[in-house]
Amino acid sequence: MVDIDTSQPYEWTFDPRDYMPGEYSIKVVAEDIDGNNASDDIKVIIEGKNCGDGICDYEYNESCLDCPKDCSCNNGTCETQSPSADKFGCVS
Repeated sequence: MVDIDTSQPYEWTFDPRDYMPGEYSIKVVAEDIDGNNASDDIKVIIEGKNCGDGICDYEYNESCLDCPKDCSCNNGTCETQSPSADKFGCVS
């Protein structure tokens, strides 16, 4: 269980940046004061990249080539195929 919300509006914010890439099931259960309940669930797929979040995420295989805003090479160049490139594809 991730959250319990007992006051209106009943809501929960899902931030995919908090989770690793993969498939997740989100289940919502509602129960009224008389003990009646209902539930529903959906599947969510988080892609392997979080380009544009301002963080160069090596764990998501981001590089200067596919996420240039996140993975800036500063004074170097982006050469992802170079043997001297760092883990983000930058060569000094």
